[in-house]
Amino acid sequence: MKSTAIYPALLTDLREAFALSRDWALAVSLGLASVSVCAQRLPAQASTATITGVVQRKGGDPIARVRITIDGGRDTATTEPDGRFVLRVTSNVAGVLRATTPVDTSVISFPPLKAGATREVDVVMPGGVASRSEESRSLAPVIVTADREHIVQVRPLLDTAAAVTGGTVSAAELRSLPVADRDPLTLAFTIPGAAQATGFFNTAPILSLNGQNSLYTQYLIDGFDNNEGVLGGPRVDLPLSAIRLLDIRSSTYDVTSGRSSNGIVNEETMRGSDAWHGDGFVYDHPGKSFDARQAVLPPNTSAGFRRIQAGGALGGPVITGRTFVFAAAERLAELQDQPIVITYGSGTGSMKREKTKAFLRLDQKWNDHQSTTFHVAYSDVQYIGRGGGNVTPEADVTQHRTGALIAAEHESVLRVGLPSTFTNTFTNTLTNRLTNKFGVQVATFHWYYPPTTSALDTPQIVILSRGLDSTLAIVGSSGFQYDSHERQINLRDEIEQHWLKHDVRIGADMISGQFNLHGDGTNLAGTYSVIDSGQISVRGRVPSAADIPASIPVYSFAIDAAPQVIRASQTVVGAYAQDSWSATGRLRVIYGVRWDYDDITSHGGSSPDLTNVQPRASFNWQHSPQTIIRGGAGIYSGKLPYTIYSDALQFGANGSAHSTFYNSAATPLSLGHAPSAASLASARQLLPPREIRSVFALGIRSPRSYQSSTGFQHAFGANWGVSADVVYVQTVHLPRLYDLNAVTREVGPSDTTNQAVSIGDRFRPVTPRAGSFRQNTTTETNGRSWYAGMFLTLRHDFTSSFSGDASYVLSHARDNTEDINFAASNGNNDFGKEWGDAVNDRRHKLNVRGRFAWSRRLQLTGVLDFQTGQPINRVSGLDLTGSGGSFGDGFIRNTQRYYGVPRNGERLPYALEFNPGFSYSVPAGTGEIKLRVDAFNVLNRANFSGFPSGIVSLDPRTQVGRPGDPIVYQLSGRPRQIQFAAEYGF
Repeated sequence: MKSTAIYPALLTDLREAFALSRDWALAVSLGLASVSVCAQRLPAQASTATITGVVQRKGGDPIARVRITIDGGRDTATTEPDGRFVLRVTSNVAGVLRATTPVDTSVISFPPLKAGATREVDVVMPGGVASRSEESRSLAPVIVTADREHIVQVRPLLDTAAAVTGGTVSAAELRSLPVADRDPLTLAFTIPGAAQATGFFNTAPILSLNGQNSLYTQYLIDGFDNNEGVLGGPRVDLPLSAIRLLDIRSSTYDVTSGRSSNGIVNEETMRGSDAWHGDGFVYDHPGKSFDARQAVLPPNTSAGFRRIQAGGALGGPVITGRTFVFAAAERLAELQDQPIVITYGSGTGSMKREKTKAFLRLDQKWNDHQSTTFHVAYSDVQYIGRGGGNVTPEADVTQHRTGALIAAEHESVLRVGLPSTFTNTFTNTLTNRLTNKFGVQVATFHWYYPPTTSALDTPQIVILSRGLDSTLAIVGSSGFQYDSHERQINLRDEIEQHWLKHDVRIGADMISGQFNLHGDGTNLAGTYSVIDSGQISVRGRVPSAADIPASIPVYSFAIDAAPQVIRASQTVVGAYAQDSWSATGRLRVIYGVRWDYDDITSHGGSSPDLTNVQPRASFNWQHSPQTIIRGGAGIYSGKLPYTIYSDALQFGANGSAHSTFYNSAATPLSLGHAPSAASLASARQLLPPREIRSVFALGIRSPRSYQSSTGFQHAFGANWGVSADVVYVQTVHLPRLYDLNAVTREVGPSDTTNQAVSIGDRFRPVTPRAGSFRQNTTTETNGRSWYAGMFLTLRHDFTSSFSGDASYVLSHARDNTEDINFAASNGNNDFGKEWGDAVNDRRHKLNVRGRFAWSRRLQLTGVLDFQTGQPINRVSGLDLTGSGGSFGDGFIRNTQRYYGVPRNGERLPYALEFNPGFSYSVPAGTGEIKLRVDAFNVLNRANFSGFPSGIVSLDPRTQVGRPGDPIVYQLSGRPRQIQFAAEYGF
């Protein structure tokens, strides 16, 4: 395309993208206005600049009383209890900052700073403990630089304090690397042990750790709980500008972190400083003008995509040296065309997504011994369906997820009096400072599925083909409702004392959630399945409920005869004690024990699981100034998803009565004249047999993993480092479904056709009857998994021109359960046949991320991801035993397999995605304007694996047939996409 043709098309696309949201202009105005106001408040100083920051251990713990100096300078500073310092330096002169304890020194070089400018840095001490032997040797200097004064970049090449596996993504990387829709978790995929997840619903969490189900990954914000309690995943999505550090811990983390059997994700937030700083941005994804065509769209269709994002951030002093504020907000609106492909014609539907994110943090230093941090976070996400596939616009649904939290933490540094008879030598080994941190958080979450255009008192109509072998269209209502409310309180307290060569921590925490489920399942007016034998005359481009004649044959009618309102709670408590011991100048040992209790285990037929005692220990040995040898082992206990309890209450014998009636002489059905839920509720004894749930009839326990790791790190000079770690995780007590009334008949070689449920009923311990049950399922926790991995990383430290990370992971994950709704394939509870590669198993995974400054203004960035294809589960698509449908079928698709077919026995093709980015900066006032272009999947490879997926019905991972049969690809990752952005930062 000639350039003269590009510009008008680009302008048209930009106008259309901006028109997607009425709120974008407000977000831009607020962001730029904030920048303008703050710029006016910048201090104007003729000859000095400011360096401010935090001195901390590698694990993130601040260190007090560290002396800060500038080589050749006269001013000095000493860090406060929270590790922070502020130091004036001469402007327009490069320098070297030194952070010094009695035994360690970190050296930070910095370029010339403009008069009145502020640069914020984090200093990570090599040893991290002031009590190390004076004979110990220091590591290579830690070099910290920044693109802009307020962005923190931390990349120590060696971890001299712990043996944690996983990794971090700094604020500078989050802001410079290509990130689709500014979602920081998409860069978490570059961390060893983390991978894109296949979930089992369309908005399932996207991050898997150690090959486990993504529901079990635990999320934190500044150490506070950030998990949606019903299923899992983040409750609140933070603005990207609000994140100081994304910290992924996949194994060998200490006892201060709990409630996870596979790993945690902690987002550390930005804070204000003694100088105002901020940014504003606009991102545009114009769609069809630049994007490639989706690889798997049906013929003669097209899909457009538009996205616009805008927002800003602002931080600075309310009272200089005492009160600091930081705020960030952003707004996203996108529109994805969805082809409607049905027998009656074709049209274009859409999915509209709107997201609002906001964050506010206040830090108050009361005096030298008391400080308080307060933060508020809010996010609102809507997925507004307007038709797609065989769903017409009138029958689509909107998903609404709103999360909010308010947290406060107070830190007190208490002085402990010591008898005057103690010698100075003794008092030097026992500090008289005892630190206490107390925190409280209140959070809410609302998850709601209202119909997009229809009403709940309108029935859904599913149009079937004459042979009942395909669905031609879905019209009428959405046929679905879900309205869940959660209120949560999180309390925690920790005491830390340094003694001799020991840092001792004792703490406790509690999370308690109250849940109200106001509606779930089929529509109040029910769902009709009708057979089109030529009676339907479509008046528009796609059919609607008004086109369906009343005389059309009805095949079945489904309704919940007894909708439930479920109110219940879940409380998890924990306590821990830990000692970080500097055994010698080079050896650091961390050991402790944690105990957790989840009261979900006390309900129904289960007894409280009080056995979750979790000893953990790790070591970090500095073999030489450039080499670290480390390792650890421990027990880790996880939190059970609340929904396993809620489902058991909702679908119990006296709970919801999801029932299906088939048209026959005994039960004649006609469109619009089926029995109402109220009439059926009064005659439950006449309802067809159905699936019910029993509350933990076999007992349950909290998930538990046994983890071990060992490895080494080595630094080459000041800028390069390598590491290698071997990790093994064995997990037990994973939840899954068990049918207490399962069909005992085995699947044989001759079973190749559908069997009627009347056949399967003959092989059930309890014969199904009207008003009773067919399946009697319960959640039990005998699922198991194991994960073995080798992590190799190569890292280049941050410099003014280049930084990079490369990691290769060779791993294998296997299990005999995938999800809370996973059940044995053939309905006979034979989980021994379910052992297979986990759906999130990645045999080989290579990630590279980096940044290169071509010149002072031009910067090149990129992320490369390569991974082995995910496992394929071959299913029959038939009911081979007459077991009948199950509630879990729509989530995990572990339906029956043909005789002798293993689970997850094949692989999809490998996945490869390369995302480069280019940015050009122009000075503007006290800051700079950055223009950037990011490309995603620039090679335009059709990736049928290796992307987060929760669309079960289209997931290529599930294939009908036997091993070796052709693979049908219905869903792929994104095609090549281009994103433009303009940012202003100061």
